[in-house]
Amino acid sequence: MLIRSKSEVSLVNIETGLLTIQDGDTIVFHSNNWKDVILGRYSTMEKTLKVMDMIQEAYDICERCKITGDLWGFGTFRMPDDDEVKENV
Repeated sequence: MLIRSKSEVSLVNIETGLLTIQDGDTIVFHSNNWKDVILGRYSTMEKTLKVMDMIQEAYDICERCKITGDLWGFGTFRMPDDDEVKENV
């Protein structure tokens, strides 16, 4: 699965690395082959965790599509803007 950074300047393949949260507000892609890529920064830790949940859900759907052969399930996850991520109230 591909992830497009919030700034739209980076496109990473999640299969070639891992994602972490740094400083409580930044999602970073790490790969042995490339330097770290900042995918997005968010105003709160809650929003950052919510985006990680969204990525995990998209990845799970992508993996299920591989099993079923449904190629329409493949795509690119676009990192949402801060105001698109709703905090739990």
